[in-house]
Amino acid sequence: MEAYSGADIVNNHELSYYEFEVEGNLFKIPHLVLPGDKNIRDLAEKSIMLKNELNDENRWKKYNNKVPQPVDSLNLFKATYILLGKSASKIEKMLNNY
Repeated sequence: MEAYSGADIVNNHELSYYEFEVEGNLFKIPHLVLPGDKNIRDLAEKSIMLKNELNDENRWKKYNNKVPQPVDSLNLFKATYILLGKSASKIEKMLNNY
């Protein structure tokens, strides 16, 4: 789940953070709410990595370097299905028709 600064969930769960530097100053902002269960956390991390691969260069070019949120979300579902060994053919069909 994405974490947004100021949301109640940010104060009650373990988070991952984006860290970046601007003019020598380090900034850290909440990124994702991490699942408590290790197996789910591992699956989530692998799914996000695979999703980023699925949002490949061809999709970036198709959408003028900004993959739309519905396509990004469908690719996350597709990545999770692939990692669980389930068919993602219906998801791929939706992606091809978007």
